[in-house]
Amino acid sequence: MTEMKYIMLTIAIITAVVGFVLLDDMLAPMIYPQTVTGEVVNTTTATPVNLAYDDLVDNSWTVKNASSELTETTDYTITRATGVFTLVNGDYNSTALTVDYQYYETEYMSSSLSRIILQYIVPLGLLGALVLVVVF
Repeated sequence: MTEMKYIMLTIAIITAVVGFVLLDDMLAPMIYPQTVTGEVVNTTTATPVNLAYDDLVDNSWTVKNASSELTETTDYTITRATGVFTLVNGDYNSTALTVDYQYYETEYMSSSLSRIILQYIVPLGLLGALVLVVVF
């Protein structure tokens, strides 16, 4: 009987480890920021353009032309929640500008509280359930 208990315990631990790995892989795009590099944007002054994604990570963006990095508020503005880019400096009209930024996948969840719950509380709950199974 004792051997059977150890076998079941081993199976439970292996299943839990595999489950945590799979859960982390499935949740990663939902809770960790994704990266966009080199998105080309409209270069007409005062014409807002939507970036490919919204819900940007605070201060994760950089805007560049061929030779330098532009300055936020002086050369352009970006609205974090909506991903709207607006060029404000006319010196960059008709030049190739690219934007690098990070964003959260809002199709999965739209609040940072939901991301925190999925990132920390759900795995801790699963770990607690595993401990209960092992103890009893």
